[in-house]
Amino acid sequence: MAQLFDVTQFIKDSYQLPGIDRPYTVPLAVPGVDKTVHSLIIVNNECLQQYKEFSVNIDVQKIPEIKCKFHGYVINNLLEERIDLNFITNGANALKYDVTVYCINSELKFNFFETLHVKDITLNSFYFFTRKIKAIGQNLINGRLFLYCQITRKDILMPLQLEIPKSEMSKQFSTLYENKLLTDFTIICHDQEFLAHKVVLAARSPVFQSMFEHEMKESLENQVEITDFKPEIVEKMLRYIYTDNIEDLNEADAQKLLAIANKYALKRLKIICMKEISKSVNNVSEALEAFSIADQYNVEEFEERVVQFMKDNRHNL
Repeated sequence: MAQLFDVTQFIKDSYQLPGIDRPYTVPLAVPGVDKTVHSLIIVNNECLQQYKEFSVNIDVQKIPEIKCKFHGYVINNLLEERIDLNFITNGANALKYDVTVYCINSELKFNFFETLHVKDITLNSFYFFTRKIKAIGQNLINGRLFLYCQITRKDILMPLQLEIPKSEMSKQFSTLYENKLLTDFTIICHDQEFLAHKVVLAARSPVFQSMFEHEMKESLENQVEITDFKPEIVEKMLRYIYTDNIEDLNEADAQKLLAIANKYALKRLKIICMKEISKSVNNVSEALEAFSIADQYNVEEFEERVVQFMKDNRHNL
């Protein structure tokens, strides 16, 4: 069953309207994935009792054009109404629809009325609801009868939907690094050694890729020594390489990490570091200092942002 729309506001808005002789419809939604048309039918019950019947059209489909005509009439001079419907189309079709009607009561609750299963629609196909609606008491809101109608196309298969699980690649690569599984390369930094995987380093860093593609000393010995950075900075870089994420980054570490990211051509990491550095920029002097850092480490995207920052804030700096 298609989801019902909240019609509270539509009904409240109708309170402001004067008595309307003719019934009318309010389209609530065009067909979506479930191929359902939602409409609200509003009938002035006083006028219905005077004229003894009503009819409204609901547009079901544009190509080919199909309309559904609802026809209601009072029976036996009592406050009871029957409803039938007439599908109007340009020709014979093998289409199938489910037509479901709810009556909305004075507490704004949906009371199920009936569902018609319609098929083999022709030029003028008539279908009849078997139940009757009592247009009295709680079934009326401000002297009006509110009918909620769903018309659902049934001859089209619903799409087979499958929810795609959230990617666990980052978590899995983090586990690969943490557990030192199948490592084949060692990074030596002062008195610490970091075990890694050539294929991961090469995929993430053009510098490592070039190192492994040629018969360089590091590639032949399966190790490289880094002496110009502290072990904790090398560790942060490796965690970024494996997870594409940096946690607990502060401005002091950001400048050091920016330098190693530049050395190993980790472009995205450079931008992450510059973003952290830029948080402290509040005046021209600090903006120029940040620009100098970006220029030193070839972060062109940030240089452009600094220029724009100074243009946008020229009256406030």
